[in-house]
Amino acid sequence: MTSAVVVDSGIMLASVLAEAHSEKARALVGWLIGQGASIVVPTLFLYEVVAVLRKNVYRGLLSSKEAIKHRDVLLAQPGQPVIDGGLLRREFPSKLLQPPGNSNVIALVRTRER
Repeated sequence: MTSAVVVDSGIMLASVLAEAHSEKARALVGWLIGQGASIVVPTLFLYEVVAVLRKNVYRGLLSSKEAIKHRDVLLAQPGQPVIDGGLLRREFPSKLLQPPGNSNVIALVRTRER
């Protein structure tokens, strides 16, 4: 069994941008990869990431060159875009995965056979 973890674009963006929770986001992504979790992302993930980076350029928070660098890093991250009807229709609550340390981030986990 492999754990598939759905990671929100906000977590991935915080892992490359200088934000309040960037260290926690980087630690979470590194921990998930270290655990051998299969990272999956919503199908709109790539568009969300690009839209946020463009907004940061528009607001003057990033240069175009910086945004392109962050975009390329994010697009190269492990993460398979999926639509999972079973996950969308699953009962609540689900099994929760709490990374070690003082983190407020909890990830939903779905176990599936590969």
